[in-house]
Amino acid sequence: MVALLDVNVLIALLDADHMHHSVATDWLSEHLDAGWASCPLTQNGCIRILSQAAYPNRAPAAEVAARLAHGNQREALDCRVASLLAVPVFRRSRHCERSEASQEGRAALRKWGC
Repeated sequence: MVALLDVNVLIALLDADHMHHSVATDWLSEHLDAGWASCPLTQNGCIRILSQAAYPNRAPAAEVAARLAHGNQREALDCRVASLLAVPVFRRSRHCERSEASQEGRAALRKWGC
């Protein structure tokens, strides 16, 4: 089964000084045959964190993006919904009432596996 890696795992893999770098790389090498995947949400999160000036082992955003793009991932999920805020999944009301827009948003999330 292809593993969908979260932001924290991507960071640990890309930052050799990260406290969990060796654990992450060991896990990945054991499961590489099954493959791994990422999606725009996790890629953006990784780029955002690793390129912050306050991050201890900071890297330019373009460099992080290039490293993510050239990884040996088997799949890059095409989540057309990069954020739950991009589609009105829930009506922003006190009672979280369902609406036609929220049904459309949930359908988009199911379709793209997000």
